[in-house]
Amino acid sequence: MKKIIGISSMLTVLVTISVFYYFGDTRQNIPYDIENPDFETGDLSGWEIVEGNAFQDENVTDQNTYWDEDILFEHEGNYHVWGFSGEDEETNPDDRTGIMKSSHFLLSGTGEINFLISGGEDERHLYVALVQAEDEKVLMKATGHQSETYRRVVWDASDYIGEEVYIKVVDQATGDFGHINVDDFRVHVKEGESKKTADMELDKKEELERGSFRPQYHFTADENWLNDPNGMVYYEGEYHLFYQHNPEDNVWGPMHWGHAISEDLVHWKHQDIALYPDENGTIFSGSAVVDEHDTSGLFNGETGLVAIFTYDDEGYQTQGIAYSQDNGRTWEKYEGNPVLDMPEEVDDFRDPNVFWYEDHETWVMALAAGQHVYFYQSHNLIDWVFTGEFGGEGALDGVWECPELFEMSVDGNVDETKWVLQVSVIDGGPAGGSGMQYFIGDFNGETFVNENAEDHVLWTDYGADYYAAVSWSDVPDGRQVWLGWMNNWQYAEATPTDTWRGAMSIPRDLSLTRTEDGLRVVQEPAKELKALQGEGQHWSNEIVSEGTDLLQNVQGDTVEIIAEFEVNDQTTATEFGLEVHKGEHEQTTVGYDVHHAHLFVDRSESGETNLHHLFGDRQHAPMSPMNETVKIHIFVDRSSVEVFGNNGTTVFTNQVFPTENHSDIDIYVQGGDITLRSLHIYPLDAASFTSYTEGP
Repeated sequence: MKKIIGISSMLTVLVTISVFYYFGDTRQNIPYDIENPDFETGDLSGWEIVEGNAFQDENVTDQNTYWDEDILFEHEGNYHVWGFSGEDEETNPDDRTGIMKSSHFLLSGTGEINFLISGGEDERHLYVALVQAEDEKVLMKATGHQSETYRRVVWDASDYIGEEVYIKVVDQATGDFGHINVDDFRVHVKEGESKKTADMELDKKEELERGSFRPQYHFTADENWLNDPNGMVYYEGEYHLFYQHNPEDNVWGPMHWGHAISEDLVHWKHQDIALYPDENGTIFSGSAVVDEHDTSGLFNGETGLVAIFTYDDEGYQTQGIAYSQDNGRTWEKYEGNPVLDMPEEVDDFRDPNVFWYEDHETWVMALAAGQHVYFYQSHNLIDWVFTGEFGGEGALDGVWECPELFEMSVDGNVDETKWVLQVSVIDGGPAGGSGMQYFIGDFNGETFVNENAEDHVLWTDYGADYYAAVSWSDVPDGRQVWLGWMNNWQYAEATPTDTWRGAMSIPRDLSLTRTEDGLRVVQEPAKELKALQGEGQHWSNEIVSEGTDLLQNVQGDTVEIIAEFEVNDQTTATEFGLEVHKGEHEQTTVGYDVHHAHLFVDRSESGETNLHHLFGDRQHAPMSPMNETVKIHIFVDRSSVEVFGNNGTTVFTNQVFPTENHSDIDIYVQGGDITLRSLHIYPLDAASFTSYTEGP
């Protein structure tokens, strides 16, 4: 036995020596490092331009910040490759494509390779690769993360030690964030020089955090991309939530209608995809109604559901319908689709909102057309006649989308009603980027008339992340309840989530009330959410000063907070509020500026804020005390903070992405004292979201 082991060991040594000398004989002229690995020459010396014009000497820059803001690239040394820079004035830098490669090297040392990367996220068209020189096989790949700020990627390529390899940088992407940035390639890492311990642990931490961003009581797609809520309808005891969905990727793509059902607006069951693209185009937003009297003739005299939606065929937008005879579980498209063609005078023609107008006994459609809303009538949901339009008023910085028109009583008085027209604006919102505005006025069945001045803007939500909200139709007791997409088109595809992207807000009850400034829409958390409340903690009649530690050891990343502060002439504090998702260096602040009578949300230190240069801006809205009271009602989830000021007259909706593993809650005060009349903090249980399974 010992002799056999000795012979085996000897053979192993001999083979090892043989392999060592084989490398030495055939590859002795291949270096262990690449030329110009950190671009400190100020150009692309040592790198070969394989094709295209995405990578030029002019892309090597010593610029420290980007987009004329004080946001750092965080590169190494003086120079780095910024794919968006360059001097080709004839081409948008994001539309340039190309490939460059490093000099060949012999992988050695520990086998670790690490480098800095940023820019667009597209592993198919925009990436750094480790390539085997012998057969051009791609061994490892990394892409950006929709940000200009660098992150270090660490590869364990130890399986390829001794191989002749090179680095390839590929940019075959166009459009927004169609560029890649690189710096500081370290390909010959010796023992003790590894970046594994710090950076790989950081990567694992980030992966864990990204998983923990999944909301616990806000609706998300089971996986992949979600945006606008669609087809909101209540039927036979069930709330149907359809939504814009890309089932193949976590970025916007070919739109389908995803689908989920709830009996209580809290717990949801995912369903099979309701509507797929077809020869008429992909499926954009729309609505759904209960055809109670079979006006469509699609139900043989029975009742059923009809969905009205936009087809998009590379920008040519028409309207189609589909119907369901089994409570929304399956859908059949109308064979005569489309039912409404695109007028020649518009570039956008989408997002039909349909409702029954009792006074004329007809269906009415409100449709977004540029910065106008077109109105149509139909007696059968199939044949539509144009009746009027409204537009050119309010916020006009971006295209209008997802209109909704509904009638509401004023302060609950059924004898006094007004019509509310809600419109989403793709740009120019109060916090930058997309947002929502509304108009109050009258509707005669054919067109809408705004009762306010043309340039007067009424914002639905003052936060950055509330868009495309629509109401459920046919809800009992005439209740108006809705939710919106909790995101912003400025950074919607860059949020730091992986298996899913995009969430809905909590459902909200709507009402119309008269204020000192006129009629205003009020949003309050839907009453059904109380079912998630756990045992709360309560405080009352506390004087809070700077440094007061009233909420010592109070924590929670899924909580409901209801606070009432006394604000009058005797108030000495200049600012006060609450801090949530608080860690050692992070928090999201919900505060009140006493002097300016402003409610505000500040997420500048909320965690990961480099999604967009406006992400960390402080948002504010006017809000005067009511009866010497400022009421702040907050819903906190793992990646969102929703704020309802003074019973929902002022609302903020925001995503946040904390990076510290802390969830403290605190009260803060500046400039003096504040009287805390009452404070209630409730932990919130997780809602259930049941995945779809085929079969009964």
